Amino acid sequence: MGAYHHGVFPGVRPVVVGALTAALCAGCADAPAADPCAAAYVRVVMTGVERSTDVQALDEGMRPGRMLTADGQSTDPVFSPDGRQLAFISGAGYDRSSEHGNDRQSLYVMDLGDSQVRRLSSDHRDARPAWSSDGSQIAIIRRPEGFDERQVVVVDVESGAERVLGAGTQWRQVAWGSGDELLVTAWREDGIAADLLSLSASDGAVEHVGVVPASFLVWNPDRTAAAFGRSQLEESDVAVLDIASGVVTPVPRSASAMAQPLLWTVDDVLLLTINNRGDTYGIAGSDGGTQPPQMLSARWPETLGTGPVAANPRCRAAG
Repeated sequence: MGAYHHGVFPGVRPVVVGALTAALCAGCADAPAADPCAAAYVRVVMTGVERSTDVQALDEGMRPGRMLTADGQSTDPVFSPDGRQLAFISGAGYDRSSEHGNDRQSLYVMDLGDSQVRRLSSDHRDARPAWSSDGSQIAIIRRPEGFDERQVVVVDVESGAERVLGAGTQWRQVAWGSGDELLVTAWREDGIAADLLSLSASDGAVEHVGVVPASFLVWNPDRTAAAFGRSQLEESDVAVLDIASGVVTPVPRSASAMAQPLLWTVDDVLLLTINNRGDTYGIAGSDGGTQPPQMLSARWPETLGTGPVAANPRCRAAG
């Protein structure tokens, strides 16, 4: 095992050390002893001119709680299916700039009970982690240095072993579907829509599923539908795409000056932002993505990275 020295991680994978936890979480509050829903949601907090980013827990009422990271380079948090672990991406130890972000960034997994952190990848530019349904694997989008193509890589959570399943120049997001199917969005050259691809985790076979309206989708729990934002002249709204039929349906009464989907909870509530006036926005929930949104939390500052980005499967939606 290695250790964290002078801001540089060793090139050994995976790394499981107390010093690594201290490096990522220096200044973080102690982990809660009993209530798992002290981290019912997580958000990414952006601060300073350098646009430092860290992961923070939110409770069931979306009130800010303890900082889960404190390295200024952590993002893309997502809960494991059992809600006991958190995967995230960090560029700690690598060069970064406020304009271009991190040159390299790695996949980490945190145990939410004791805040111990394991590093599962290194020396690449990894992003967008997605857990398998049984919590044994994590898929990521990787952009290897010197290559234009983005790879889909599956990482074994226990051992850190990696498998490269496929690659595409415009691959943007990966989600785990049913069984060993991965769902990948690939930006189209027309810049208007994206291709949705099915990628087999067992043999890497790729099939074209269809065309979707956006390269970044907020998937529902069973991956049968996905939400996305639509911008118009003076307002925007949120719509839901049914994957099987290709039908797009607006979320009723979701239109506002700042409407964007945030996440879908395990009990099938779509959370989205709503802003009708002023410099703050509210977070509302739409049952199944088909019902008019009900306000859950108001007066969030209208700045990047303040709302929740992932929900703990062990907890229910706020409200």
